[in-house]
Amino acid sequence: MRITSAVRFGVPSLPIGEVLSSVSLPQTATNGLAINATALQGLLSFVIFVLICAVPSIVAQDNSSTSQSQQNSVPADQNKPPQQETPQPQKNPAAQANLPNAPSSLITAKPHGLGQIPLEDVPHPPVTLKRIPLNVVGDTYRIFTSPIYIRRTDFRWILPLAAAAAVSLKQDSHVARDIVSHDPGFNNAADNVSYALEYGYVAGSAAMFGMGIARHNEHLQETGLLSGEAEGDAQIFQQIVKFASFRERPNVDNYAGNFYQLSSGTNSSFISGHSITAWSAAAVIAAEYPSPWKQVAVYSGATATSLTRVLAEKHFPTDVLLGSAAGWMIGHYVVRAHHHFPIYRHHGNQPPV
Repeated sequence: MRITSAVRFGVPSLPIGEVLSSVSLPQTATNGLAINATALQGLLSFVIFVLICAVPSIVAQDNSSTSQSQQNSVPADQNKPPQQETPQPQKNPAAQANLPNAPSSLITAKPHGLGQIPLEDVPHPPVTLKRIPLNVVGDTYRIFTSPIYIRRTDFRWILPLAAAAAVSLKQDSHVARDIVSHDPGFNNAADNVSYALEYGYVAGSAAMFGMGIARHNEHLQETGLLSGEAEGDAQIFQQIVKFASFRERPNVDNYAGNFYQLSSGTNSSFISGHSITAWSAAAVIAAEYPSPWKQVAVYSGATATSLTRVLAEKHFPTDVLLGSAAGWMIGHYVVRAHHHFPIYRHHGNQPPV
């Protein structure tokens, strides 16, 4: 599967099998897990609630301190009159563009090979709530037409992802049947945690948007809107894929995981909606605020969302692997295709704005 046209990145893979093996529990311990499941669920829900409330404020404070430090460092020659420069003819590369690509997005003027410009360096209009519906329509069209623009360099990530998916698909039934605990208390707790994490990302998007308006912080407001847009794109994508796959859930037919079973209906297991939602929002936040600790935080939450869907016996490892990869790519595409606030992560051969 491919989201965009000229990709230069490696999609992070989730070592689901190894992680699940490490959390596999002996039968004598499952009773303790069942007893403590409610307490674990309540604790994690409280932590998630605190993070939802605190993260937007921390991000806003970090952003405002950065802006303040930039204002304090005023260059000495600020009062000098600007030098007269010969105006150069301006072209809008977006008007000549093929499908942009994520995360090393390039707008490529026609014919191919001319006028390659990183998509994040192209001026975009301010992100507003009114623009989001039209953006989602355009995103959906580009996402599903992106395979038309596959190029030779794209196989740098397509082949590793396909290999990981093939290995995972072969192990799906074994992991779900023999490794994941079948204790109902443990499974229900994991299911509830996965919902709390997913709703945490959705609520976090709304919180960042509201906090950005309240504090007049355009960067935080944009991050909330774009992460919400990415989540909307992800929901549309995963629903269409579910209707095209009709895969059975793990608890059906002895964990066979068969595809194209019409009895699955709208409850298809492939792909994981929780995973694609969490990873799409996490990718936007990580791109807008590319500091290491923030990336670790948002991607850890997205990884936990994916793992708990397997531990809850709601999805197979392949469902969450490809759901996570799709969400990550959708999030990167959205932020590079629509951002207005300057992004500080650039290509190595591109000077910062």
